[in-house]
Amino acid sequence: MQYPFSRLFACITSAVAASVLTFGAHAAASPLEDLGVGDCVAITDNAPENTVGTSVACSDPNAVYRVHSVHHGLADCPSADYTTYTKETRAGTLRLCLAPNFQQGSCYNDVDTSPYMQVPCGTPEATFRVLFRIDGTTDSDRCPDGSDQYISVPDPATLFCLTTP
Repeated sequence: MQYPFSRLFACITSAVAASVLTFGAHAAASPLEDLGVGDCVAITDNAPENTVGTSVACSDPNAVYRVHSVHHGLADCPSADYTTYTKETRAGTLRLCLAPNFQQGSCYNDVDTSPYMQVPCGTPEATFRVLFRIDGTTDSDRCPDGSDQYISVPDPATLFCLTTP
């Protein structure tokens, strides 16, 4: 898996695997602990130590993540391609494995170990733009000229061809 821009090469590969999101309980219309496979999340503040997210419809342009799997306990996500949300609940540890749900043409902020957050293109916060989203494949050779880098997830197989904003 490759990521955009030089500072991400050093930090993000291991950070994505180890990202632990802590969502503000007051921010969600429905508790994120109630999310199931296929539900989506918008990140409203991607501060590394105090990330805030909300449950949103997957069609929402701010739906940056889709829940890939739900684990009760400290089970690992299937690969480093997924971001991890972990929360202690009354029933024990809850772990969600989150796949990117980027939209073609949208821009995102990805700073150091922070989770992705949708931001307006053309702003200093935008670190990459999704040139193309190709569902059903992880084959980076399908990215067209003009793509600087790519991100892919194996399940559901999705390829995101990226460029500078």
